[in-house]
Amino acid sequence: VTSDQSSGQILEGGVVEKIRVANLNIFSPNTRLDYRITVNIEKPMNMPKGQPDFERNKDRMTYLHQQFKFDLTQVKIPEKPSQNGVRAPSQEVTHELEVEFRDPKILLRERQKIEQGMPNQFMEIVEVFLDNIRTLAQKDMEIKNKT
Repeated sequence: VTSDQSSGQILEGGVVEKIRVANLNIFSPNTRLDYRITVNIEKPMNMPKGQPDFERNKDRMTYLHQQFKFDLTQVKIPEKPSQNGVRAPSQEVTHELEVEFRDPKILLRERQKIEQGMPNQFMEIVEVFLDNIRTLAQKDMEIKNKT
């Protein structure tokens, strides 16, 4: 469930079940960043009943570029509530960079063209996706070397 932290309102499309189809973990020894390509199916769901088992507070900035969406997210995982129900301040803070296809249906259509023996841009789209990830990893190294 994804909600606006200031208003508490559930965001449009904010109640989904993520079904993980596959992961591809990529070790990149020449950069400080390894990465994972994950294929998920996101199914819209009804609002669950009861209290959540797990909470992640996210501060996200989103950028759109070509066919891709880039999410830069700072994630804070709050401590479990104490006996009196008051949460301690967030202890664990992580940073995530997520790159995803803005419209995955485009990629699926290109794959169908492969299956039908038609000209397609499937590999070009995948290469641009991977190039974006590699460029971000390279930029991280450039920033590290300047500091």
